[in-house]
Amino acid sequence: MWVFVCNKQCLPYVDPTPLHLGADDIPALTWRQRYKYLGCPVGAGSAQDLSSIKDSLQRDTELLMTSPLAEWHKLDAYRRFLYPRLTYALKIFFPGSSWCRKLDTGTRKWLKKAVCIPSRSCSSYLYTPQNIGGLGIPCIEDEMHIARVAQAFKFRADTRDPVVRKIAMSQLQDVVQRRGRLPKLATVSIDQSLWSSVRASLTHTHSTIQISPESASIHCGDKTVHWHKRQEVNQVLKSPTYHRHLTSLREATDQGRANFSTSLAEASNYFIYSSAFLTFAQYRFTLRARLNLLPTRTVQARSGKAITDTRCRLCHQAEETLSHVTNHCLHNMGLIRERHNAILERLIRAIPPSLGDKFKEQPLPNTSGANGRRDYHRTGRSLSDDY
Repeated sequence: MWVFVCNKQCLPYVDPTPLHLGADDIPALTWRQRYKYLGCPVGAGSAQDLSSIKDSLQRDTELLMTSPLAEWHKLDAYRRFLYPRLTYALKIFFPGSSWCRKLDTGTRKWLKKAVCIPSRSCSSYLYTPQNIGGLGIPCIEDEMHIARVAQAFKFRADTRDPVVRKIAMSQLQDVVQRRGRLPKLATVSIDQSLWSSVRASLTHTHSTIQISPESASIHCGDKTVHWHKRQEVNQVLKSPTYHRHLTSLREATDQGRANFSTSLAEASNYFIYSSAFLTFAQYRFTLRARLNLLPTRTVQARSGKAITDTRCRLCHQAEETLSHVTNHCLHNMGLIRERHNAILERLIRAIPPSLGDKFKEQPLPNTSGANGRRDYHRTGRSLSDDY
């Protein structure tokens, strides 16, 4: 469309360009009108839109988490449809840290309820990536700081446009002059909000930016991104935030111990967004068990409940911990054996017949009884045993 503006007192005249998609007309935007992406206005606006974005996101998050969808469907829908509403606002409006923290707090409450983990559970479990044992939910405050640093770096690194480069350099020099009380370096007065706020974001992401009139680079840990590879900035800046959440989860007294083993292989976390081979009850049990939040007597005693006897309520021999109930309790040995055999059957089915003949429960040489039985043996190029 063409826009004609006579003067400041005259309203602009918008000449819409007719566009058609098949037999349907595509409506043209009017002056200062915005379209919506995932229900969120995108385009020229003011900071007042942040309030409406926050309210709508919290309202829709509550509706989603209280819906009859499965737990993994709720998590996936939040990541794919609700959180992307903030993409434009985080890059253009630059909301403050307090705004992001309040939004994180509101959504975190409903996310924990959706997967049936208590409110006292470690929040870093939500924000740790899925492939290393977390739920992989984006942290809004982290994403805001990453977007701010990335925008500032790309603003300066865009050396293809000399006008943009000159504006960015003048703006940065003016900020340095004002904060360092140095002699005036720039004669152009430009809004300083970007470079002033990016300092806090650099501290949050544990990164630094080096800028010269000829080049620019960003350093984050042992990684460096130069201006000609600026499309890699976002991924590099996310690494320290992921590491911070992972460290916070592992430092939790009880809730982070399982992560040391679940983070070793991505296959251990396949079920979080698919629930393959798990029922609804098993899915909820697994998430709570990974955080050691099942109501065993030792957990109840540490949480402040009046539990004087922490021995197992089934065998009355050892302390009732999650490890004891699921692996060592004599009363549960039948269920433990069934679980063992089910895992063994899946391993046997997964090995193709072309690799050799498969035998199960074969006795070992020079042994007798169940203690000398080999659970699995395969003839061929390799051997897999479990005693």
